[in-house]
Amino acid sequence: MSRILAVLFALLFASALSAERYKLIFVPGSPAGEQLELIQHQIETTRKIEQIEWFLKVFPNHEAVSYLLEWMQTYYSRGSNHAKVIDTGERLLVLHPDDFDAVWRCRTAAEKSNDKEAFSKWHRRAIQLAAKIVAGTRPADMDDPTWKQTIDVAKGLLENEEYEVFTAALLLSTPREKITALEAFNTKYPLSKYAPQIWSHLMPLYRAQADNSKALYAATKLLLADPANIDALLLSGQIMLEQRTNYPKIQAHGQRVLDLAAKLPADRQGYYAGAAQLMIGNTYVNSNNFVMADKHLRAALPYVKGTGNTEAAVLFFLGWANYNMEKYPEAAAYFQQCTVFGGQFGEQASRNITAMQRERRIPAQ
Repeated sequence: MSRILAVLFALLFASALSAERYKLIFVPGSPAGEQLELIQHQIETTRKIEQIEWFLKVFPNHEAVSYLLEWMQTYYSRGSNHAKVIDTGERLLVLHPDDFDAVWRCRTAAEKSNDKEAFSKWHRRAIQLAAKIVAGTRPADMDDPTWKQTIDVAKGLLENEEYEVFTAALLLSTPREKITALEAFNTKYPLSKYAPQIWSHLMPLYRAQADNSKALYAATKLLLADPANIDALLLSGQIMLEQRTNYPKIQAHGQRVLDLAAKLPADRQGYYAGAAQLMIGNTYVNSNNFVMADKHLRAALPYVKGTGNTEAAVLFFLGWANYNMEKYPEAAAYFQQCTVFGGQFGEQASRNITAMQRERRIPAQ
């Protein structure tokens, strides 16, 4: 449990633990009533508990039973006899299975006793009951202040449970484990306030697993919640570019990234500005708009210096754009710079230079 919620629960239950949900009702002068009056006036706690236990055996169906069990569990909860807290809580819950205070006292006792199995059992029961309480209405035997307090704690417990499950998923060691856990979380808690964060984590995880359809879906979900999410804008544009679809939308995403990048600190602007210019430039290369391709790829070039294959790609397509605009010297110069990198782009750039020297009479560099 988070520290903040632990403090909240402590404050909320400080009064709840001492409150009396059940009333002591009896007929004065009756056999049961006489015993209850004696119990009320008993000062010695040990003796009082003995009398209560005797009463519970002799009058198991008396309407005061709930009050007495609640009193005992509350008393035990102030001490260190955690087994007694759980025992009296279980007896009370037989009569009132939806008594959240009783469940919570059992959960707290199990936690304090360091019994992991018992704690897991009572924690699950508290979570289940909390969900039922949040979705339900005030019981007839509970006043409004106590109900409000119970609702607040139930909501806090459910929120904390979501947070614990969410953070546990992020701490898993492999991308596949994280994906599985986050997908399960999304199924279990579709309305969680952590849902937007889920998509921001799933998006790069899907991308790393080469599952571009899911990565694009995650980016789309993220943009629905946060239209100015620069990473989702960039990644969705890059995936659509790879799919060679919807160039106007890619260009719009790229321009939005440029606008957002301009507002970032200087040390973060470069990556986004370069990636956006490159993405936009490539759409124009693919659609044979070489004037616009040249404009955006030139803008991208300073940002991709030292990036190896990416810089080679930019230089190559700048050469290609200028060649198609019949600016042969500029094209040759870009191709020449590209040859330094070798690889696919460098080798093709070298062949293009040879062809230009032969066909366009471009002098050797």
